[in-house]
Amino acid sequence: MSGTGGIIGGFAGGYMTQNLESEYVFYVTAILGLLVLASGFLMKPHLEAGSEDVILMTFTERSKMIFKEVWAGLKLREMYRSVIFFILLGLIVPNF
Repeated sequence: MSGTGGIIGGFAGGYMTQNLESEYVFYVTAILGLLVLASGFLMKPHLEAGSEDVILMTFTERSKMIFKEVWAGLKLREMYRSVIFFILLGLIVPNF
């Protein structure tokens, strides 16, 4: 679903910046920002449970945890294919 939103958002953003007045683009992005703010206030407090443990971790412990999470994320087909795409793009396109 987030991939579809990214595609639609890219096209909508490109259309708005090319064809609408900058004032209207500002209003649209301001409204979207307010929606993000409202969704932040509506989040459940239990979603942040365990954040104290992360704050109290040492640099080494936190780094190990982050690398484990990144490694787990790269096991997803979409993620490792995206990484391969950007590496190939950087190798093929000289002005990247």
